[in-house]
Amino acid sequence: MKTKQIIKTILSSLLILGTFTACVDDKDFDTPQIENQQDIDISNTNMADVIQSFVGDFDATNPATLVKTFADDNSSVITAYVVSDDTKGNFYKKLIVQDKPENPTAALEIRINQGRLHSKYNVGRKIYIKLAGLTLGYFDGAQGPAPSYVNQSDPTDNVPGVYKLGILGNNFAVDRIDDTKFEKYIERSPVSEVIVPKTITTNDFTDANMNTFVQMDNMQFVGSELGKTYADEPNDSFDAERILLSCDTYETFGLMTSTFSSFKTHSLPENKGTVVGVLAKNYRENDVVIVLNSFEDVKFTDTDRCRIDFCNPDCTDSFDSGLVKWDTFNIVGNQVWGTTNFGNPGPSAKISGYSGGSQNNEDWLVSKPIDLTSASTATLTFETVKRYNGPDLEVYMSSDYTGGDPTDSANGTWTQLAVTLDTNTGSWSSWTNSGNIDVSAAIGGDLYIAFKYVSTTSGSATFEVDNVAITY
Repeated sequence: MKTKQIIKTILSSLLILGTFTACVDDKDFDTPQIENQQDIDISNTNMADVIQSFVGDFDATNPATLVKTFADDNSSVITAYVVSDDTKGNFYKKLIVQDKPENPTAALEIRINQGRLHSKYNVGRKIYIKLAGLTLGYFDGAQGPAPSYVNQSDPTDNVPGVYKLGILGNNFAVDRIDDTKFEKYIERSPVSEVIVPKTITTNDFTDANMNTFVQMDNMQFVGSELGKTYADEPNDSFDAERILLSCDTYETFGLMTSTFSSFKTHSLPENKGTVVGVLAKNYRENDVVIVLNSFEDVKFTDTDRCRIDFCNPDCTDSFDSGLVKWDTFNIVGNQVWGTTNFGNPGPSAKISGYSGGSQNNEDWLVSKPIDLTSASTATLTFETVKRYNGPDLEVYMSSDYTGGDPTDSANGTWTQLAVTLDTNTGSWSSWTNSGNIDVSAAIGGDLYIAFKYVSTTSGSATFEVDNVAITY
């Protein structure tokens, strides 16, 4: 009897233990708990000095200075605070860190071959980075041609770029630290601080602010983005960029969202307000973007969207600020209006229907309203250059356009204008003036100008438009 009772008692104990274990949620162990530990400061230099040393050693004539690899016996340790959060899947295998919780002076990206970093390195987590064996590089979009894309970025020029820390890769790349080794370089402190975003405008897109946690006020998405999702449109691949407009500076830039993020299907807000995120560069480091930790960091609650008049601040657009004075509409095909740095001079609007061959396209570039209520006469001029064979641009005006799809008659009527276009398809420099085009029919109200581009599988010209001006 005693033996049976002992066995019964053991079985009951195991059953109770098993039940307790089954009730424990694995996620309780996501964030390691560090108790009764003091924050022992092991740093002996600071991030800003390390970056400045890299810049000081840079020599444009010496490719070896494109990156800086710290020797295995280097004793440098820097302090950093995490500002990125991969909980929502919008950051992948990287930590974005800055040197202070508030008013940072330096920031960088740590490349790590490991996901779910938020489980240990939450936003605000203080860490120490041991530089021995790591490589620091700078990237502002300057690179050689495919397939190698050799980094050619210059930290001493005026193009904003980002600093990346990892291991040395091919072609002066900075690759990810192995998932089994990154904790050798990063020591997690028990301290977690509140990160205070730095309020900036588009005038503050500089190296010093890249990779920092920022806040931008008085922002809205441009009209042509309304109705879209963050990153779930048919043409979105890997990362999607939605164009934000600053109602303070009337400049545009991208909000970049991963197509693997958990909020990719959420619709963009139609109002204006504040956006908070990491100031970064896009995939090729060509353009400045903001990357969100969560879509909830876009707080657009003001229903009074700012109106961008074509004539604000003047009635000539040389596309120095991109397509801020225009809305783009993709009716057919995958190619869309954009800008290029080669204009007459400087940037210009550009479109081509060629992608591995000529494609079917119809795309409209429609101006913001041009206020002619006090005008007595009005003249349109612009310049074009055409390359390769394909249908010509068509140019239209409207005085009753209400926004939205310009091919929908419910949104207004368009009158085609007689204009002069470039016909020298063999030159990029044959810029041609349109002539003086009378648009006085819109006097007393708003004028809209539209450039309609069409390409077919038989021909897809490249068109550039520049120096669009209204005189009245």
